[in-house]
Amino acid sequence: MRYAIIIAILSVLAISGCTSVTTGNGLVVSLQADPPFAFSNSALDVHIDVDNHNMKTLRNVVVELFDTGMLKSEGCRREFSRPMLPNEFQSISCRLTTPPINESSIRTEVNSKASFESDLSANQVFEIMNEGEYQRRTATSDYQLKPSNYVYRDSNVIIEIDFSEQPPLVIRSDKKYFVYFTIKNIGNGFISDIKPEDFFAGTSERNMNIIDCPPMTTLSPNGKTFPRIACEIKATPDYIGLGGFRNSEIMIKLTYKYEVRNTLGINILR
Repeated sequence: MRYAIIIAILSVLAISGCTSVTTGNGLVVSLQADPPFAFSNSALDVHIDVDNHNMKTLRNVVVELFDTGMLKSEGCRREFSRPMLPNEFQSISCRLTTPPINESSIRTEVNSKASFESDLSANQVFEIMNEGEYQRRTATSDYQLKPSNYVYRDSNVIIEIDFSEQPPLVIRSDKKYFVYFTIKNIGNGFISDIKPEDFFAGTSERNMNIIDCPPMTTLSPNGKTFPRIACEIKATPDYIGLGGFRNSEIMIKLTYKYEVRNTLGINILR
């Protein structure tokens, strides 16, 4: 009878592939059980394969099992001693034990998670001009508007940059301009809250930052999207200089913590 059950389970496993599961892009986490099923009061190994498909280095990588269902574990956790390089592969093995069961077979689940820290940086150039330069360009049909929306991304998050009006921005005493930053989770994992020290936006010129952002509080995502960050662009005629126009550059840096999870189903036989 036991062998009939084993053959039936192996047939299901061959069709469904349920003893090996893999996450999507970015940091890919795969789980495999060896053997693909286990008898009661026995042991098996679960292998956690971690593959960095990001095109950049990841910091503070931690891989561990949690919520192992009916299986017992003495704890399986690994903190990587150095950053994980692009396209680097690592694997850890965890020994689990099964309890006694009364049924002929029962199914349980093992959960894993991998967390890491990364940065997303961007530099967005935009033009500022005074009224005289604006009049000169419009008179010569040389005034051309640029897009007001720009998007920067990696495998896990995007930063949307929105100007309140299409550049070039014409500096006038009665006119105010703003720039908005929206952070979204586009990966297959979970992103932590963004603290004030995790986000920076400012112009690249030394001793002159025209991006004025109010004090930031900790931001929590609403679904996949964080609350929008609003900043005022405060440029003066002195900033533009005698040339009548100036190309400015916003530097943005986001440091974020990310976590991906995976679940593996395992059959226990009596």
